[in-house]
Amino acid sequence: MDAALKQNLSLARDRIALPKNLGAAQRDAVTTRPIVTELQAGFLDVPGWSKTAVDEVVASAVAGCARKQGEVLARMLNELDARNNMSAHEGAPVRQKIVDLDASVAKEAPLITAFSEVFAVKTPWPRRAESGSFAEAEAAIAELTSKIDEPTQKALAGVVLGMAKAEEWRLEAVRPMFGDRLDYDNLAKLLTARQAPNGVRRFDYSAMGRAGVALAGAVERLQAHLLAQPLPETLKFDLHTPLGEVVLDGGSGADTHGLAAPAIVVDQGGNDTYNGVIAGPALESIPLSVAIDLAGDDTYAGGEAIGTQGAGVLSFGFLLDAAGNDSYQATSLAQGAGFLGVGALLDGGGDDTHKARSSAQGAGQYGLGVAADLAGKDAWAITSEGQGYGTVRSAGLLVDVEGDDTYDADDTNITNPSAQSAQHNTSMAQGAAFGPRPGGRGNMAGGIGMLADLAGNDVYSCGVFCQGAGYFFAQGILYDGGGNDNYRGVWYVQGSAAHFAIGILMEDGGNDTYQTVIKASRGEGHDASAGFLLEGGGNDTYGVPPLTNGASNNQGYGFFVDVTGADTYTTNRSEGAYGQSVVDGDFVDYTDRAGVGALGFFMDLAGQDNYQGAPGVVKNGATWKLPAARAPSQHLGFGQDDEDPKCWECHAKKCDEERAAGLSRCLGSEDPTSRSSVGLH
Repeated sequence: MDAALKQNLSLARDRIALPKNLGAAQRDAVTTRPIVTELQAGFLDVPGWSKTAVDEVVASAVAGCARKQGEVLARMLNELDARNNMSAHEGAPVRQKIVDLDASVAKEAPLITAFSEVFAVKTPWPRRAESGSFAEAEAAIAELTSKIDEPTQKALAGVVLGMAKAEEWRLEAVRPMFGDRLDYDNLAKLLTARQAPNGVRRFDYSAMGRAGVALAGAVERLQAHLLAQPLPETLKFDLHTPLGEVVLDGGSGADTHGLAAPAIVVDQGGNDTYNGVIAGPALESIPLSVAIDLAGDDTYAGGEAIGTQGAGVLSFGFLLDAAGNDSYQATSLAQGAGFLGVGALLDGGGDDTHKARSSAQGAGQYGLGVAADLAGKDAWAITSEGQGYGTVRSAGLLVDVEGDDTYDADDTNITNPSAQSAQHNTSMAQGAAFGPRPGGRGNMAGGIGMLADLAGNDVYSCGVFCQGAGYFFAQGILYDGGGNDNYRGVWYVQGSAAHFAIGILMEDGGNDTYQTVIKASRGEGHDASAGFLLEGGGNDTYGVPPLTNGASNNQGYGFFVDVTGADTYTTNRSEGAYGQSVVDGDFVDYTDRAGVGALGFFMDLAGQDNYQGAPGVVKNGATWKLPAARAPSQHLGFGQDDEDPKCWECHAKKCDEERAAGLSRCLGSEDPTSRSSVGLH
């Protein structure tokens, strides 16, 4: 994207915002406030989207830093949970200092000391991994230290020490739920069935999140060290500890791993195969599981195993694959997934394929899940709940740094039919977040789900609730850094939200194609929610069904902004499109939200655009206010198409001048030749 386009997109970002409230004095003029900070309508108060936080996630992804991504998502999640006031646990904030495991490593005999702490751990879990005593293992550890240099010992000791600390930290997190009456067998059964135990609101997510960030830092430092200073090629080490098996392989052969209880696996190279569970801790006995593969075209075959390839189930799992054209296959809770735990998958490069059924590829369920791929032409395939998905008090992130990638949330084989259309799956994928509503599966606020693809010509395909979608006090975000991309979805997609939620799709540029099969997409907010689509530039093509391109539905807020380009809009039914407010015939106007406004907002800032089948007032170079459909007067709709990008810049400058002069509102230029008849704050 060139400098001019970036400037225009920056202007759009800075000036498109949600009104605090729409009062009587504002009903005839659309007013907005700088940057999206919150949606507040009556009793409703949920936080909005922080561009700074998204930028931090993007920067850390470029650096290949899962630890930093975890910090940012944990902070966003903590803010969401605190501000919607649905947390019952008053634990320490996520911002509390993160433990530096490397600083805790002993200066003398670091590796032997770290292993001694692992063997000394006392755990209340009924089962432990099979092992002997530390005295029996000490000779093998001493032999290992004689074969690797001191810097390598220290780097490895940080992760070994993490095994012991992980057990301590997860017990700290779970104790508020049960106190001294913890039934470990029952808890294990619940988590294996992916059922949240009673008292889950009291789980100390803050402690679990801080621990995950600390462990990710130690694991990343070990990988970076081994890439610079490899293990001796002849090194073979295999040790059973009470907290799992530790395997180090310095060779470059094609190995097959099928460990029953892997805690740490390091493979120097070769085209390797990992069967079953890898980087997925066994709940009862292994609090931390790490796999680091430094080279080769590897195959990760999870089969029907639950919790693998970077998964944490009341535990911590990290899979780091540095290079190669790799294949990942799993069922559920995999490829960067956390369920009352922290899981991360970091692939350093190559043309990779990722396949899973659900809760995978950057998925958080009462936890934190991160998946990142730093280079290559990658394929991501899932059925539901993944590719950047977060549910209650959770965050899920998928970041792909470069390459022409494909993201598919299967909508062909209908295994999870949606309430909106039984012919399509509920995807909850590609930057989606969910919270269970009252009267359904509970009453808890959703979390954060984000997919960020930084470059390449990408293809996104899904069913219902995906591509930047939020549901019930949740935030779903899809960010694409540029390229000629193709988006296809069915309903509640491409920057759409329902029931007090926020959905965002930000596209930085390229000649993009957007297709919505049924309705509700591209800057659409339903029932006190807000949906955003910000398109940075390019000659884009939009299919426009109902409730699309800046639509407000049932007291919602919808924002659509296309910064520049010769765009084509093909309309098949225009109700609730191009900046219009709509109220469904069966919608109940809740008395505790009586008088609350709504807003549909559409703006195309530059370019010779083509509107096919749109209402007559919607055309190139025009400004319009569409009448609300079955809605009261405080439900507003506004649209504008500017041919000249300088018009937007000049109008924004005039608004700044009026605001500096102390004017309470900006109604645009008094110049009769100005196209801008409605001002923006």
